[in-house]
Amino acid sequence: MNTQHVVNVLKIANNHLPAVEQRYENLTRQVYSLEGDKRNSAMILHELSNQITELQNTSESYHSSCEEERRQMGELYEKKDIVQGLGYELVYADTDSVFIKRKYDDIASTEITSDYEQVLDILSKETT
Repeated sequence: MNTQHVVNVLKIANNHLPAVEQRYENLTRQVYSLEGDKRNSAMILHELSNQITELQNTSESYHSSCEEERRQMGELYEKKDIVQGLGYELVYADTDSVFIKRKYDDIASTEITSDYEQVLDILSKETT
């Protein structure tokens, strides 16, 4: 490098030094800003990952509940079919109880009690 080159470099540096310093300061601020954005993005990503995990757990819980409901409904339909096949009407049913009445009420009271006991026996044998 000769003297002329050095002189030219110094002239350029003297004329453009304020602009270079300003550019350097702007770029430094942008780097800090981008680093802050990166940290914020990492926190948001972590929060979103937690929310996704929560939603997956909730979805699995709902799925299990639905499967249990389907199973219970199947049992109730099975009980309904048995009861109706024996000549009774299903008045009300849930997972713990079944209320039935005879389709024809022209039978004596003692016969009805023993009939209901028979239905209870049949239901307990058929649905367990």
